[in-house]
Amino acid sequence: MQQLTFLRRGLKKAQRYRSVARIGRACAWWFSFLAWSFLILFAVDVLTEMGNVERFVLLVAAAAILGWQGWKMVVPAVVNREDLILVATKIQRHHDIPSDLVASLQFTDTQRNQYGSEKLRGLVVETSSLMSEKLDYLAGFSRPELWRSFAVALISLAVVLTPAITSPAHFQTFLNRLLLQDARYPTTTDILDVRIEGDSVVHPDAQSAG
Repeated sequence: MQQLTFLRRGLKKAQRYRSVARIGRACAWWFSFLAWSFLILFAVDVLTEMGNVERFVLLVAAAAILGWQGWKMVVPAVVNREDLILVATKIQRHHDIPSDLVASLQFTDTQRNQYGSEKLRGLVVETSSLMSEKLDYLAGFSRPELWRSFAVALISLAVVLTPAITSPAHFQTFLNRLLLQDARYPTTTDILDVRIEGDSVVHPDAQSAG
């Protein structure tokens, strides 16, 4: 009985693509979550200038949330795999064709007990073999979702890079503070003139106000 070379090759191709698309979507969404978490931490730290203890607690909480998100989104995408029967079912549904693809895979499975007419099984396998040469196995498989998740990830990266470009001094200070260093954010105070009189430091504005 014919072994459905084209069908199995096409199903394995679709299986690989769907696996890559699933992992890509999960990683893209996790990266987006990471980028926005980073931006929120940056904004909170600039506004409050937290101490080392507060920063450490917030970093631990953020790491725990990111780890949980990775476990929930990325790990299942990597571990879970679709078998060929499930992929064939999805292809049948997308192309609106009868259940011959799944049936032919089952009929050629030497590990399964076969029932019914061998001639009928052979006819189903032959029909599926001819059909399999004309199918587009990747049509309609997760492309929009994959590109949308990549677009969200790129937008998130752009949002994070915006303060790095517009306020590099603050951004560099924040990176140092993430390492729990005692760095201070730059201020906008401008000291135009300082004169030393005796043991006191006098600023012109203070002198004129007196």
